Amino acid sequence: MDGGEEEEGNRWSPRVLWTEDCGHASCLIGPRFCDPAHPLPRPLCPQHHDNPAVAIAVAVARQQHIPHHPRSLASPKMPRAKPRLTRKKKSKAKQAARADPELAALPTDAEWESLTKKKYCDVGSPPFRLRVGTDVLILGQGMSTTSSHFTHELWVGRILELARRRPLARPVDDPGVWAKVQWYYSGADVANDTDIDPANILASCGRYERLRADESDYDYVAHTSFNGPAKVVEYHEEDIAQPPIADGEFYVRRAYSRFSKRATVTKTQRPGPPAPPACNTVYDPDDARPMHFCPKPACRRWFHRDCLEHTAAHSVHVSVESHAFNLLRSDPDSDAPFPLPPPPPPPPPPPPHASSPSRAPPPWTLAALPAKLREAAAQQMLKGVPPYGLVGNAQPIAAARRLVYACLRARTPAELRAAATALDGWMERMDCTDVEGLLADADGGGPGLYFVALFCPLCGGAI
Repeated sequence: MDGGEEEEGNRWSPRVLWTEDCGHASCLIGPRFCDPAHPLPRPLCPQHHDNPAVAIAVAVARQQHIPHHPRSLASPKMPRAKPRLTRKKKSKAKQAARADPELAALPTDAEWESLTKKKYCDVGSPPFRLRVGTDVLILGQGMSTTSSHFTHELWVGRILELARRRPLARPVDDPGVWAKVQWYYSGADVANDTDIDPANILASCGRYERLRADESDYDYVAHTSFNGPAKVVEYHEEDIAQPPIADGEFYVRRAYSRFSKRATVTKTQRPGPPAPPACNTVYDPDDARPMHFCPKPACRRWFHRDCLEHTAAHSVHVSVESHAFNLLRSDPDSDAPFPLPPPPPPPPPPPPHASSPSRAPPPWTLAALPAKLREAAAQQMLKGVPPYGLVGNAQPIAAARRLVYACLRARTPAELRAAATALDGWMERMDCTDVEGLLADADGGGPGLYFVALFCPLCGGAI
């Protein structure tokens, strides 16, 4: 049988080369190898016995019922952008020794569509489970499985699909399981591959921060390059209910398109006043400068403390008590201050040997609420210094203020019971690290408001 022309639209890899028919009637390459009446495997003649590409090509052709032998099968699809990862990541010496076989085993887009898909599989030693839709750590260029690496140095990706070749179609160096991986880029990756100001990207990306690529930005990665499971969480800075992010945990707050070379926030921002020029830099989680948060719905912005100190957004003439009262009135659910009565003057000292009052303060007044709750609600919302963490203390402080407001608004028996239940639950769940010491200044001093009263440059409220 003569070799045919290249078949248009054929989906198979150009790596699979066909040969001329040898003429042996019993050979696997014989003219009737596509006939369903001749099941595989059939014997190979001596001419083709040691040619594994022939066996792969025949298996492919039998499956697709290709009537002729094209000399080479090329994919008609346009090539994707240059892949980030084209082979298992090893040391340079190992890459030089095994680059060609590993590259030959890499699936093409066309071949990938024909592979057997899996929802999960167990790989590695000790074994861990790969599952579609989960995030994994990947050995980067030049990394070896025999060396230790810092977690933030590893590559991170999300598994879109898992697949493996059929045994007869598996090249010698095929690792077995392949994953279609969507990338998470580090700040250094984006700075090297974008028209965005590299200094801005690098200055605002923490070690564990990643920018999520779109699903069209993927590569095929062998399971032998995986280093273990990863946890990547969303981080929305303007969301008061943002859950805490632990140290050493990967997080995403921006997306990145390698094709349009643009980086955007992962959540659509609400229209609002522009950030003041005094503090218009992106938050760098690795920066030790404290930041203050304005919780009002029209603002929801973080500001560097030193930026505010160099503007008119601070005062050295406001007492700590007055500033704490103004903070307590800063409602996270309203742009208007909560209508608290002015704080009463301190009571005069009791006369000697005076008896205690016979009646407790009336319920649901500010003075009647637990001191811990009042203290928590009057704190500043901060991040950037211990013990606030990456996300800061905005969420527990906002919860404390809402509970104070609910208690003070309660009038009906049902409202009073609901407020009492919520108050009891808050006291039971109270974690001392959440409500004590959060007013410490950047020097790690004891509880107490920062000595300069700061105000939001957008709304003028206490922050």
